[in-house]
Amino acid sequence: MQYWLKCWWPFGLLRLRTVTFVKRLYLVAGEVLRGINLFSGLAKQTDMTALAAEKIRAKVALSARKFIFLDGLSALLAIVALMVLLERNDVAFGCWLVAALAVTVLRYTISRTFLYYAYDSRYPRVVLRFMVAVYGVHGALWAMLPTIVVPIDLLQSGAAVLVLMGGLIGTVLCRQTGASAIALAFAMPIILALIYQFACHGGFIGIVSAINMGLIGLVMALVNIRSDRRFVEGEMAKLRLESYAQTLASVNEDIRHKNIRLEALANGDSVTGLKNRLYFTGQLNGALAAARVSSQSVALLLIDVDRFQTVNTIFGQRGGDHYLAVFGQRIQSAAGSYVTTARISGDTFAVLIRHDKAKEQAISLACRLLDEQAMPVVVHGTSVQVSASIGLACFPDDADDADRLIAAANLALGEAKTQGRKQFRQFNPDLKRKVDRQHAIEQDLQAAIDNGTIETWFQPQIHLETGRIVGFEALIRWFHPEFGSIAPPDIINAAYAMQLSERLTTGIACQTALFLQRLQSLDLPEATVAINISPREFALYDVAHMLNEVTLTYGVERHLLEVEITEEAILNPDIAGPQLERLDMSGYKLAIDDFGVGYSSLAYLIGLKIARLKIDRSFVTDVVASDANKALIVALVGLGKTLGIEIVVEGVEDTQQLSVLQHMGCAIGQGFFFARPMPSDRVPNWLEQYRQTQMPTKPVLGRKKRTALAG
Repeated sequence: MQYWLKCWWPFGLLRLRTVTFVKRLYLVAGEVLRGINLFSGLAKQTDMTALAAEKIRAKVALSARKFIFLDGLSALLAIVALMVLLERNDVAFGCWLVAALAVTVLRYTISRTFLYYAYDSRYPRVVLRFMVAVYGVHGALWAMLPTIVVPIDLLQSGAAVLVLMGGLIGTVLCRQTGASAIALAFAMPIILALIYQFACHGGFIGIVSAINMGLIGLVMALVNIRSDRRFVEGEMAKLRLESYAQTLASVNEDIRHKNIRLEALANGDSVTGLKNRLYFTGQLNGALAAARVSSQSVALLLIDVDRFQTVNTIFGQRGGDHYLAVFGQRIQSAAGSYVTTARISGDTFAVLIRHDKAKEQAISLACRLLDEQAMPVVVHGTSVQVSASIGLACFPDDADDADRLIAAANLALGEAKTQGRKQFRQFNPDLKRKVDRQHAIEQDLQAAIDNGTIETWFQPQIHLETGRIVGFEALIRWFHPEFGSIAPPDIINAAYAMQLSERLTTGIACQTALFLQRLQSLDLPEATVAINISPREFALYDVAHMLNEVTLTYGVERHLLEVEITEEAILNPDIAGPQLERLDMSGYKLAIDDFGVGYSSLAYLIGLKIARLKIDRSFVTDVVASDANKALIVALVGLGKTLGIEIVVEGVEDTQQLSVLQHMGCAIGQGFFFARPMPSDRVPNWLEQYRQTQMPTKPVLGRKKRTALAG
């Protein structure tokens, strides 16, 4: 038994090695099939995936460049083969040599052409298939050399050719990473030819050589296929990374554009294209901080479009936006690029100037902007005249921080609008004091109304021919604990701003009604008392209803209460007209105050049954020396007589004025010559003194003694 084991163990070992060899051969074949499947799968993916198509184009480009080396090597080996077989004077060999060189030159030319015209990127599949076919033909030519053209025994006399062909195969298969299809197309015909030659040689050496050559071909094919797989994976990974990088770059670029857009939306004004208030405020704070360090000056211009609401109403929002856009571009063009221009509110623009001579530049710019207002803006085919008011404030002269600087420029802008619009004003401290004073008055007004601090005083009206007291005018008085006597216009404006106009006028009307009751006991039952109504009050509440309530409560006759309005009221018939008609129908006397300083309508004087016209004191002041004033007063007196309207002259202060007015036929006078405004409780004493100086037949109003009563 042991003998047989000792005799047969080499055969068992040989069988084991044979089985192992077959298994490995099977594994190699499987790898080859998987490689073939890889290529077929890759070819299918290229139809669907853009990244795979890019990989093929890159692969073809690499193969075209690498096979330039192969072309040169093939030509060199062909020459070497010619030298080896030079002693064989064979026509077939010559034809083969010419064909091999021709294919080499053709292949090189085609490769260069593909590279030059970038066919590998434009038509990658066509190029790949064409290259496989060309290199297959070239490989077949080399395979024909030892088999058909010059039949030789490569294991004997043709050993040199064997070495050359083997080196050619090895070089091609080793160098063509990523292009194994082309390399195998070239090498496989040669490998098959070598296997055929070895098999024809016969014997143990020939068979073993044929098997080895086959295994070498399989192994090298497997290596090339695996290398191709790694190459494909690397290329795909690289393309994916490039795609990710491009995507990230695209996303970053998109984010950058969105950030720019968001910044434009956050800092810009969509209507005018200028900067907005948020951006301008930041620039202003930064400019002031830099100016504090560098001792530089900063100028702020606020530009407000006058009556912009009218433009918006006539042309609509789109027309108004176009108007603002054109106006804003004019400001920016005039200001230049070295300043910051912004639209900070609906119709208000701001210009920030940082310079050593910022104030001078701001004044120059304001003057240019006022000059450019002569150029109209065309809105929907209609020329619209431009009008704007400008206010200027400077750092550090007018304010020391951004809020105060804006407030100062706003004060200057408000002053420009108050002075008639289309004006330019610089800030000065008096404006601030004036605004602070008005603000304090507004804040204290309600308390003054509630506690009776606001009083009603009365000034008598005298018939110039008889000296008879025909009436009084109720005048508002307020002695503020901080500012002293407050002018009636300031009180009226404060009431309007604080929405206290009705309460204020109602209080005056109540005191007037009490005074009318008192006049009954002073033997003045027919004396009227005039109460002033601001034209703005007609738009706030029903004046006639308020007066009806007061007269009903205090039981006074309505014809004794006279309502004084200015000419402005009758110029706005849409608002004041119906209320004036109700006052007239209710029985109140109507009077026009400050007549002659505005534009009155004679139709309303007749239609509303105006009882009195009060000539403004500005005409009485120079009546002695001014012929024009005399002529105007004479004309107004004649108008009053023609229309049946009494004429009252205000501001009579001396004997000369009184004499001239009497001579011109004025009926009623009022002024300091007769008496100053007084509280109701002082009227009885004044009345007693006045009656003592009055003659029973002819008045002596021209005597100097009358001036004592005026005090």
